[in-house]
Amino acid sequence: MANTRSNDKVAKAIAAGLSKNKTLKLLNLESNYISGTGIIELLVAINVSQVVTEFRVVNQRPQILGVKNEMEIARLVQENTSLLRFGIFLEVRGARVAVTDCIKRNNDNLRRGRMDGKAKPASGDTSLLRDKGKTEAAVHGKNNSGDEDEEE
Repeated sequence: MANTRSNDKVAKAIAAGLSKNKTLKLLNLESNYISGTGIIELLVAINVSQVVTEFRVVNQRPQILGVKNEMEIARLVQENTSLLRFGIFLEVRGARVAVTDCIKRNNDNLRRGRMDGKAKPASGDTSLLRDKGKTEAAVHGKNNSGDEDEEE
């Protein structure tokens, strides 16, 4: 649903459906008119079932989310254990670092589960495992030159 001129009203309707979601793994709402409040509602709904592994909301028209909204987004991402990629532009350094750390944590937990042979991805989708141990935070505005190659 990228570039469909969706606004907070649409985000609220999508959030209502996401709270009951058991199958949707990727949600792309890039280039729309969703505010920080709408993004927060979507993240709250994603955290209910924790099935979504990739969420993209970069390039929203009201681009300035504000410190309060960005910190709330970071808090909600910290509560999520299934989100492996999150496309958003965060201006507040603390929120950006917290989100990046949580995405790395989730990817590391997935990798550890694969190495132990115990767990598969929380969503059951193995198509995201092509990176072979590289942790990648898709948080825009951060230099990812610090990524390390890990051997399995």
